Amino acid sequence: MSDQKLTALSANTAPAAADLIYSVPSGGGADYKVTIQAAVATPPAVNQQTADYTLALTDGGKVVEVSHASGKTITIPPNGTIAFPIGTVIEVCRMGAGSVTIAQGSGVTIYPSNNQTVSAQYKSAFLRKQDTNVWIVNV
Repeated sequence: MSDQKLTALSANTAPAAADLIYSVPSGGGADYKVTIQAAVATPPAVNQQTADYTLALTDGGKVVEVSHASGKTITIPPNGTIAFPIGTVIEVCRMGAGSVTIAQGSGVTIYPSNNQTVSAQYKSAFLRKQDTNVWIVNV
């Protein structure tokens, strides 16, 4: 099978694990290509945190679970400190009772706004590096 757009796959399509699928963002931007095997067979690793935490390069593609009774802050470091590749995605999941704030490090810009809070337990924020010191955060 050739490369397939995710929305073009039919129920009768039987792609192999090594086949590529891709998704085109609705607002434009780069296509995301991934093998079927990577899309469905590899669950993300989990990094559990119970204190304020600054993201590390090893968090790329992982879920950072934050569990504590009081509010905690997850900080996105500047590119000069940690050079995440553009396109890196990190999920931050609030597991505990305390809120989790996603904060920008010095020189980092978060869109749509800085210092976003995951306000409900078992909810997640998705962070995607869009440019050198620019992150898109969906809470």
